[in-house]
Amino acid sequence: MSKLFSIGTVAKMKGVSVKMLRHYDEIGLLKPRYVDPDTGYRYYESNQLLFIEFITFFRRGGASLEEISAACQGDNALAIADFSARQIHRAQQQIDLLNEAITCYQGLCDKIYNDVAHAKNDGVYWQRIPERDVIKHNVGNRIITEDDVYDCFWDVYKEIRVHNLKTLYATGSIVVIPEHKDTAELYYTDIFCDAALGKTSFFAKIETIPQGEYLCVNYQKNNKKTQINLIKNAIAKMNQPPKLCIEVDTFTKVTTWVDPLYELQVLF
Repeated sequence: MSKLFSIGTVAKMKGVSVKMLRHYDEIGLLKPRYVDPDTGYRYYESNQLLFIEFITFFRRGGASLEEISAACQGDNALAIADFSARQIHRAQQQIDLLNEAITCYQGLCDKIYNDVAHAKNDGVYWQRIPERDVIKHNVGNRIITEDDVYDCFWDVYKEIRVHNLKTLYATGSIVVIPEHKDTAELYYTDIFCDAALGKTSFFAKIETIPQGEYLCVNYQKNNKKTQINLIKNAIAKMNQPPKLCIEVDTFTKVTTWVDPLYELQVLF
């Protein structure tokens, strides 16, 4: 018999807790080479130590102890190689999910920083806005209430869940701005939410809002009429009708959504 190492020594050598080594024994994954009949102390041979490294290696990749035990039954090298290949696929899926998460985190950072910066504008301003991929829901050409908005977005959110789309839930509406100045109401034709296909997404009808230089203004409920009149005056001076008018919900508030700030964006 080769040299034996106590369970405590093995735990220190391999960075595995004594409790975990006992668990490996209990489930039949790694039985000690010798158990002292008087003390119950477990002892391991040197040729068992490499297997502990493999267990740790597979666990780090997300494999369960049950999966590792099944793959390593009978010390079949090819079975272990096949198991390793399956772990590559699993790891790649995790990498893809993490990359998607990084993209979403970056998009959220960019939107919040951009929205907070533009919230400081009191008047009309120009803003370069890139293409936006969205899912739309037609609401007709009408004034809609807050309850209408929630009902419409419920359908959009359902579409996002059904098709497993990536989204920041950056929402907005395609609107028509009435020419007369005695109203702050907008007429809504479509509502939308940002959406993008991920690696696990199903087919969905995604439309693109064009990029361009947009004429913009911010407002809340208390100054909506004043601010919309500002942009109406600016539109009148352009001597050409807008191609597209959009009202977006800004991310200057994220968790409370009390008296949110909106941005009206006009493309010529």
